[in-house]
Amino acid sequence: MTDNIAVLIRESDLWRPYELLTPCTYCGLPADTVDHVIPQSLRYMLQEHGGWRDHYGRITDKVPACKECNSMAGSEVFPSLTAKRRYVHARIAKKYASVLRTANWTAAELDEMGPMMFGYVLASQELAAITRARLRWPAKRR
Repeated sequence: MTDNIAVLIRESDLWRPYELLTPCTYCGLPADTVDHVIPQSLRYMLQEHGGWRDHYGRITDKVPACKECNSMAGSEVFPSLTAKRRYVHARIAKKYASVLRTANWTAAELDEMGPMMFGYVLASQELAAITRARLRWPAKRR
């Protein structure tokens, strides 16, 4: 099984068309929301005091995010985008800890299973692979 998140998502048929979507800033899944890097609650407070606009008067604190990562980050304030990504990765690892402990079954073991158990094990392995890829996002370029 591959660890490349783009390949995993394309092969899973869960999100189509993947090629048209922007990846989540935190995990690489297709982004379906916009995350306010500075939480809206804090941004509004800063605006009331004349702050948080660039020198052109624009608000520039939004990044693409999937719903899960966006809600995991909540209204926490982080010193950097990297710190926020680490926080979200820790939350993902905690939430999917049991999935990440899923055993890797051999092809021979899978052949011995009935169709219901086979489907369950295969789905668990695919979710574990997608979760591992999310935790490695963004991949370091070589």
